[in-house]
Amino acid sequence: MINKKITLNILLMYFLLNAVESLAAYPVTREEFALLPPYCLAQMKPEWSPPGAVKLWYTRITPEGYAHLHHFCAGLHSLRVGKNILGLNADEKQDKRGFMGAVLTELK
Repeated sequence: MINKKITLNILLMYFLLNAVESLAAYPVTREEFALLPPYCLAQMKPEWSPPGAVKLWYTRITPEGYAHLHHFCAGLHSLRVGKNILGLNADEKQDKRGFMGAVLTELK
């Protein structure tokens, strides 16, 4: 019984730690949004968008597509961030793998 609890705790820690590694990077600053298509800003930070941008992209992309657009934008942003990591040491390589894994997850 003790071995089962230890094994379950180890598995839980493994999944918790690896889940953090595959989280997508979401753009936060205006500079980061400037590197993405304009519909990303309208969907993810409507208060920063020009007047009418949200309605424009909502109708062009369709309500169904617009609702999930943040995944595509996060994938594009994660790809850009991951590509800029050189991967010279083990930590950078792990970070790069995490961002690239997030790209695949977000773009599914």
